[in-house]
Amino acid sequence: MKKNLILLIILILIGAYYFWDTGRIEKKEKAEEQAKKVFVHSNENIGQITIDKGTEIISAKKDGQNWLLTSPLQTAGDKSAWDSIARTLGDAKSQRTIKDVTASLTPYGLDQPALKVTIADVDGATPETIVFGKKTPTGSETYAMISGATNQVLTVYNYVQSAADKSLFDLRDKTIVAMDPNDVQRIDVQVGPTEYQLSRGTDPEWTLTAPFQARADKLKVDSAINKIRNGRVKKFIDENPTDLAQYGLVEPATRVVFWVGQPGTESQWSSKALLFGASAQTADQVYAKREGQNNVFAVESSILSDLPADPKVFRLNKITDVKSWDINHVAIAQAGETIFEASKEGMDWALIKPQEGKADYSDISDVIRAITDLEVYDFVSGVTDETTLGLDQPELVFSLTTQDATEEIALSAPKPHDFVEVRYGVREKPREIYALLIDDASEAVQKALNVKPKQEEPTPSEKEEKSER
Repeated sequence: MKKNLILLIILILIGAYYFWDTGRIEKKEKAEEQAKKVFVHSNENIGQITIDKGTEIISAKKDGQNWLLTSPLQTAGDKSAWDSIARTLGDAKSQRTIKDVTASLTPYGLDQPALKVTIADVDGATPETIVFGKKTPTGSETYAMISGATNQVLTVYNYVQSAADKSLFDLRDKTIVAMDPNDVQRIDVQVGPTEYQLSRGTDPEWTLTAPFQARADKLKVDSAINKIRNGRVKKFIDENPTDLAQYGLVEPATRVVFWVGQPGTESQWSSKALLFGASAQTADQVYAKREGQNNVFAVESSILSDLPADPKVFRLNKITDVKSWDINHVAIAQAGETIFEASKEGMDWALIKPQEGKADYSDISDVIRAITDLEVYDFVSGVTDETTLGLDQPELVFSLTTQDATEEIALSAPKPHDFVEVRYGVREKPREIYALLIDDASEAVQKALNVKPKQEEPTPSEKEEKSER
C-alpha cells in the first residue's frame, strides 16, 4: 500500500514537471517568434500606410473598414489590396539578422532602396519604416532594414516586399458603381435617342413602365444590373478633364441611372448615374464616368451588352413567369371540360385525369415545363374589342397552382394572325394581349394526354400467384 502511494506521488510529480516544461517551452517559442516580428504594429492596428517608390509616393488611411487614398490623389482605395498589405506587414517576420553592419550598405542594396514603406496608427502615431534592398543569394529572401536601426540588416521573404510593391492603379478602388442589387428599385436607361424605364415590384418582380407597360424578364434585368455592378475599371484616363467631348461624354451613347432604396420610400431613394461614351484606346473598351464626379475611366464595352437600345428585349416572352418547380397542381381544360389534372403529394405526383393513379415524376415535370416554356409569338396592341379575338370565351385553359396562388392561362379558339394560326391570351399586371402559335399550345396538350399511370409493382404474393399460373 505504501509502495503504491509512493509510485502515485512520483507519477504526479512527473506529470506536473511535464506540463510545467511544456508550458515553459511554449512560452519560449512564442517569445522567440515575437522577437522575429519586423514591426511592433500588428495588422489590426495599422491605420496608415505610405509606400515610397522613389518616383511615386502612395498613401492611404483606414476609414472604418475601408481605405481612402490620401496621396497622390484623394479617392477610394482598393480595400482588399490595402488589407493585404496591412496583413502582410503586420505579420512579417525576419528570417535572419545581420548585426553590427558598419561597412557600406551597398552589398545589400540598402544605400539606395527602391522601396520604402511606413506604417502607423490611424492617427499617424508610432510610425515604423522599413526599406527594402536586393534579394539574397538564395533568391527567396530580400534584405531589409528598419529605419533607426542602421547597424542591423534583416532578411524577409520576398512576398513581404512584393505585397507592398504595387502601382497606383493596383491600389485604387476599381468598382464602377457600388450598390446592392436587391436595393435597386428602378432603372432609367437612355441608349442614343431611346429612353426606357424598368421598375421593381413584387408580382411580377420587374416591369417595363416606359415607354410602354409590360412584364419584364427578371433574369435579363438581373443580368444587366450584375454586369455593371461586377464590372471593373480597366484604366483611369483623366482625373480632371477639360473637354468631355473627346470621350463622347457630352451627349453620352448610354446613360444608366440606378435608383436605390427600399420599396414604398421613393422620396428617400438615391440615384447612381453612369455615363458611357465613345470607344476607348482599345476596341473592347469604352470611356465612362460617374455623373457628379470628374474622373473619366475606361471599362469593358461588354458590360453594356445586356442594355439594348430596344426595350422590347427586356419583355417577358414566356406566357408566364411561374417557376415550374414551384407548381404542385396542374390542370388543362378544353371547351369547358377538364382533360388533364395532376396533383403533387409530398414528393410524388398523383394523376387524376384522364386516369387515376400514381404518375411518373419526370412525366409530369415534362408537361409542366412544356406549359411554362411556352413563348409569345406576338404581342397585340390597339385592340378596341377583345371579343373579336375570342378572349371572352376561352377554349383552352392551363391552370398552374403554387403554394401561394393559382394562375390560369386562358387561350382563345384558333384564330388567324399574320398568316399563321394562333390562340390569343391575356395576362395582367400589366394587362397584355398576346398571340401563341397554335402548334405550340397543342404540343403541350398532347404531352399531357400521353401521360399514363405508373404500373404498380406486384406484391410478392401476386408474383408467386402469377408464376403458379
